[in-house]
Amino acid sequence: MADRSVSRGLLAGLLAATCWSVADMLLVGFVPQPNVAFVQGLDGRADATLALLMLEGSPQRLAWGIGLATFSVVLYLLAVPALRRLLGGGRVATFSALALFAGYAWSPVGHAGFGYLGLLAKGMQGLDGAALDSMVVVFNQYHRLLELHWVGSVAASALGWLLFTVQVLRGRSALPRWMAACSPLLLAPLLGALAAPFPRSAIAVLVGCASLNLAQWVFFAAAGYSIRKRDPCRAEPALGCI
Repeated sequence: MADRSVSRGLLAGLLAATCWSVADMLLVGFVPQPNVAFVQGLDGRADATLALLMLEGSPQRLAWGIGLATFSVVLYLLAVPALRRLLGGGRVATFSALALFAGYAWSPVGHAGFGYLGLLAKGMQGLDGAALDSMVVVFNQYHRLLELHWVGSVAASALGWLLFTVQVLRGRSALPRWMAACSPLLLAPLLGALAAPFPRSAIAVLVGCASLNLAQWVFFAAAGYSIRKRDPCRAEPALGCI
């Protein structure tokens, strides 16, 4: 039956969101500790907040945070066809799927960039003079690469989820309209906003840093539950039955 491919795709998305949420927490889920000497040494030449963020992380933890996301992103890519089928085809469905595919495809470089910056920052500790100057230049170059890919990935994903959510609200999908409330476009900012007032709380930091992927976990779980509760022969137009 046609709905099985959708179910498998949503399961792939759920597994990907699980892996990426854990990866986010491993990579940037830290409460930064004050380091006045380190910040003064940077002298405003680099993003001190970002440089401090991952100083507490061991190289092994940062490596796991990078690798877990990199090798599981294929699961997000496998979920995209299922999302397109839920919209039933058409140009909006195609544009939504292409934007989501691009967002997922570009995300590993931006994600890994945090780990590379963390490792560079750890290497800058205790340096001064020309050695520190050289490391700051490299840090800033990596930071620009991170921003380019991270912003591009988030922007493409936001566009894809916006189009998807609008179609759900219009009743142009195989999902009930209430599923729009589970859209990552809405849930991710909400989770981030709930965590933001507690910057010294380890739990809030873990939720905030993984808000986008936790939101996608909720969506894929809710979507999978929703289609299992529906009669595939009546779920028009995307699921149908054979």
